Amino acid sequence: SIRGQSIIQEYPQYFELILVDSGSTDNTVVIAEPYVDKIITTTIRGKLTARNLAIDQAKGNIIVNVDSDSYYGPFWLNTLLKPYNNLEYDNLVCVVGSTYDQFIPGIPIPIRNIAELIDRNILNPKRIVARNSALWKHDFYLVGRFNEDINQMNVHEMMKEEEYNFGMKLSKLGKILFKMSANCVHLGGQRIGCRLGTGNRDICEKYGINIERFG
Repeated sequence: SIRGQSIIQEYPQYFELILVDSGSTDNTVVIAEPYVDKIITTTIRGKLTARNLAIDQAKGNIIVNVDSDSYYGPFWLNTLLKPYNNLEYDNLVCVVGSTYDQFIPGIPIPIRNIAELIDRNILNPKRIVARNSALWKHDFYLVGRFNEDINQMNVHEMMKEEEYNFGMKLSKLGKILFKMSANCVHLGGQRIGCRLGTGNRDICEKYGINIERFG
């Protein structure tokens, strides 16, 4: 879905797709190779380490963060990047998109949208959602990159650093903008629920997912 973005289809020379593989055993590299421009392999496990490695080698000025367990509609990237061309946001450091999670049952989409608007604009305006965000590369270095010293295999510690601590540091440099219309579909919500201890125990046991392992 990333390679299929309309803006990448029209201007491929301005985009670079990077995949970081940290010891996968499921043919990730073979499957992904036709869709990406660069593959970085490392023996060090950890999502934040992977992001740091990719951003270090990225050539562009704007970094777009995505996750492998999410789907992005064909005009998602246009919407996410549009504020960077708007002079109204001269102090913009990061744009964060919204997420639809199919594994959160029973809540109508309009109510979900209202809840996400309240969360991103009032309750947690400095939170960065790494599966759906864009930021200036120089700001990434100004705040000291992601902290790799935490336990990246623990979902609580990892999310605290990736989404909250990092967002707090970025917010000191400028504006973090929430863009509701830059929506992605999270396909891995069930697994996240297992790691957080909120998922169905039978399903979690079936797939061998537990709270300690994240990655």
